[in-house]
Amino acid sequence: MMVSLFIVKSVQKKQRFLHHKGTKFTKKKNEKALCSLCLCGEVWLRLVRVGFFAMALLFIVSSCGQNTVSTEVQNRSVSLLFKANEAMTQHEFLAALALVDSAALYSPKSPSVHFQRARIFSELGRFAEARSEYDAVLDLDPNYRGVWHNIANNEYRERHFENAIGYYRKALEQENSPTVWRGLGRAYVEQTEFDSARVAFERAISLDSTYAPAFSSMAFLEQDEGHLQEALRHAMIALSLKPDEVSHAYLTGSLLVSLGRAEEAMPYLQRVLKEQPWHAGAHYNLGQALVRLKQPERAQKHLDLAENHRQAEAKINLLQESALSSKDPLTFAAIGYAMRREGRYNDAMHAYKAGLYLEPNNIEIRNNIAILHLIRQDTTRAIQELENILKIDPSLSDIWVNAGTLYALSGSPEKAEKAWLTALQYQVDHQQAKANLFKLYRERER
Repeated sequence: MMVSLFIVKSVQKKQRFLHHKGTKFTKKKNEKALCSLCLCGEVWLRLVRVGFFAMALLFIVSSCGQNTVSTEVQNRSVSLLFKANEAMTQHEFLAALALVDSAALYSPKSPSVHFQRARIFSELGRFAEARSEYDAVLDLDPNYRGVWHNIANNEYRERHFENAIGYYRKALEQENSPTVWRGLGRAYVEQTEFDSARVAFERAISLDSTYAPAFSSMAFLEQDEGHLQEALRHAMIALSLKPDEVSHAYLTGSLLVSLGRAEEAMPYLQRVLKEQPWHAGAHYNLGQALVRLKQPERAQKHLDLAENHRQAEAKINLLQESALSSKDPLTFAAIGYAMRREGRYNDAMHAYKAGLYLEPNNIEIRNNIAILHLIRQDTTRAIQELENILKIDPSLSDIWVNAGTLYALSGSPEKAEKAWLTALQYQVDHQQAKANLFKLYRERER
């Protein structure tokens, strides 16, 4: 059965996209905060959340040895915190917070509950709320590992680099960790304290010679100081240690271009664009490599794409900066829309769900989430989101039509018919609903 797909934006509120001209290319990548956890002060697990990507997590209520709390109650709390983390990694922030609240009912004095809630707030960019929760952790357990590290990461994300340096040093009092040393080094770079940054990166590498991010950070530092050969050496070590990391491939390729080794750079940059077609820097460097290889037409194509994606990235960055202090869900909707246009679907979903945290019944955001699920060919979740919208406002005829279309595509013509008939109840002259029903009835007659 042929059914035309009819997706209508049910609410078209104003979305203002701020333009920022003259932004230069940056070679520094946004790096996600590293999260650290503990098991009764004995087990120390470090995890890094990298761009739109999977995590594993262990949470244990830190009330070990307390006879007042039964093992069964502890296990229930632990299970809920596991589920909360899983929901968070799927951008289901409202569900994650609800699960943490449920865990708190079983273990109201557990610092792990506050720790996980702080991590969720950090993901949402609600740094003041996150800090309040981290302070609650410290009130319950001053030695809870990972707190100072995560506080430092949030200060870094807010560009409070001097504060970040102080908190990274407090984190080092808890553990002499390569991840903390690297974080400290990155903060020193932002403060242009390059000698201190170098010492920090070297310390990270000395503690763990397989820790790829430390080599990558050292490569950026060498590049900033004009030591391109040394930068390339560190970049290639990082790539050899973590060959699946796109940022390492980009750094290697861009350095090869800077060193005049255009042909060698090509496969690295092409790989980046295969995985991230929106990557402005990769387009730019590939264009430069093609210029040197005397392929002007191909070069110009990539240079034009580089400029287009650079402008889009500048717009997104500006919106993200305003979102740090904004409680307007439409700011996050605008970020999600801009990212969706760039093909950055995972980041777009994160932005939409952050907006939904601020206004759970926002129909425009939920409709955009449904569209994004559909773009990603996840019809089931798209239908679920449309059904959520109809629970909020069952009078939206366009949403009934969209839901009916997806029911039909999913092989449920009876549900489709009911949805389109319901649309006509709310809008008797809805042309798309009439057209879809006409096609459905004609198909039945065959």
